[in-house]
Parts: sequence; structure tokens; C-alpha cells
Amino acid sequence: MRVILPFFLANITFSGFTSADPLLAVLDKTVDLSTFSSLIQKTGGSKPNPALFERFNSALDNRNYTAFVPTNSAFETISPSILTTLSLPQNYELLLSIIRTHLAEGLFSSSQLEADAPILSIEGFPILFTNDSSTILEISNIAADNGQIQKLSKVLNPYTEYFGVSNLTKAPSTGTNVTGTMKDVLASDRRLSILNIVLGVIDPEYLTRLSLTKPGNASQVFFAPSNYAFSALPNGARDSMTAPSNALLSAYLLRYGLLAGDTKSADISPGMQVMSVSFLEMRIKQAEADAVVMINNAGVVERDLCAENGCIWVLDRLIDPLFGAF
Repeated sequence: MRVILPFFLANITFSGFTSADPLLAVLDKTVDLSTFSSLIQKTGGSKPNPALFERFNSALDNRNYTAFVPTNSAFETISPSILTTLSLPQNYELLLSIIRTHLAEGLFSSSQLEADAPILSIEGFPILFTNDSSTILEISNIAADNGQIQKLSKVLNPYTEYFGVSNLTKAPSTGTNVTGTMKDVLASDRRLSILNIVLGVIDPEYLTRLSLTKPGNASQVFFAPSNYAFSALPNGARDSMTAPSNALLSAYLLRYGLLAGDTKSADISPGMQVMSVSFLEMRIKQAEADAVVMINNAGVVERDLCAENGCIWVLDRLIDPLFGAF
């Protein structure tokens, strides 16, 4: 992710840290950062998730952190319905990953922020600060006893850059009806072999779900990332996805392509918005007839590959759940 530096950054000195309050306590007291603070609270009910509290609000951790926090004004550009949905329990892993993307271990001076070298967030995504005429980073140096807070005028979404945006140039092909279940399709279609392997490691119960029929044989549709989608990820991403520490988030992101409700695959058309089982919406776009069909950032390679219990759409990218939202 690239974050724009204000043109005056080089003239700002790095302040000392004298606050007696830990990072989350300082954040909670900073009025124009209250929205971000409230999202942290929603990761654990009435209090922050214990892992966040123990790491960022406890003297026992003995490490310093920098929080790059979007202001309330930054959140005002986002649809309130998206923030509400993001706060639902089923989206906890996604919300937590967004929060952790705004946190980095260490204290960073103005010279480090303008060094054109990425800063690694604790979620593992790099944040790169660059010079530009527009400003989204405000050097605030709000002190905490275990770190500092810098303000942002934009909420960071790491997934668009990490997953990439489709470069397909043609309309999708249309699949045929096949025997077996959607689980069988993942096992037999070579284009989906990596997805099948990864789900088998981190979420075998989801593969079982893809073998089941909904009550009343209701329609179900799964937008499935192809092997090409996995090859478009940064080096080492596939191994990272299956690491135990990332398994819950990875499972969430791969399950995201299953649609809620009983929308029929053949009825899905450009201009529609369809809802994931996470209750976040995806937009189906096509600039003109015979052009590429996009689902958020992902291009559709083949649609309506229909098994006995549902249909699969083959995509060339993993879907960014928050594409265009921030």
C-alpha cells in the first residue's frame, strides 16, 4: 500500500514520548480518532479483543508500536452500512486484519517515513510512504508510553494491491452442467486444484459444505479463485495463507465468494450487486457486451459451471471484499 506524505514532512522533528497511558488508552481519548477506536472495541464485544489489549495496552509487552490511525473524517467517506456490516461477528477476521494493517512495531521518525522504504504492519502487509502533492499522512506524534499515533486521512485497504486487479480483456465463457457436487468440481477441475488443496488444509469443513444440497434444492453460487489467481499473489503468499496463525483469515477470504440467499447463477448479470455469506456486497460490472465481467477486483474466466448442488464461477483473482469501499 502506498501512503502519500505531506510535502512539509521533512521539516517536522520527531517528538519525545512522555504520556503515561498505553496506546489504546491514548487512542480512546483522542476525539477525532473515535471511530477507529470504536472499531477496535467491536473486535471483542464491550472490550477490545484480549490479544489486542494484551499487546497494545499492557506494560508487560515491553515493545513500542506506531498506530497509523484514520481520522473520523476519513471514515465519513465510507458508507455507514459497510462499517456496520464490517462490525458483525462473522466479519471479525476481516475487521481485525484491517485494524492490524494500521499498526506497526517500532517508532518511526520523519526521516524514516520519507525513506521510500516500506514499513511492515503487524498484519504482514507493507506500507510505503511516498511524496505527492496530496496528503493522507499527518505527522501527529501523539505520544503513548508504548508508542505513538500518526493520523491518516484515508483508511488503508491492503487487499486490492495484495490480490491484484484483473487484466482480462475478454468476456467469460459459459460452463456446462456436470455430474457431482461443487466439491467434486474443485477436486476434478485442474484450474481449481490450488483452491482445493488450500481449503483441504485450512477449512476442510467448508469443502464438506460444498458437497451438500441446500434445503429444497435451493440455488447456491460460489465465486472460486483459480490457480491463476493464486499465482498473481506475492511470493510466499500461498504458504502464508496456510500458516496456522493466518488460517482463520484465509478461510474467511476463500469462503467470501459463496453467495447468501438463493440467487440463481443464470440470473446474475452486469449491474447487479450480490451479497456474500458475510453480508458484504459484491458488484458485477461489464463495460459493454463481450467485454470482461468483473466481480469487485476479479475477472470472470468462466461462469455457470453448474454441478448438481450449485454453480461455480471461475475467477482470475481472489476477491477483495472491500474493493472500492475505502
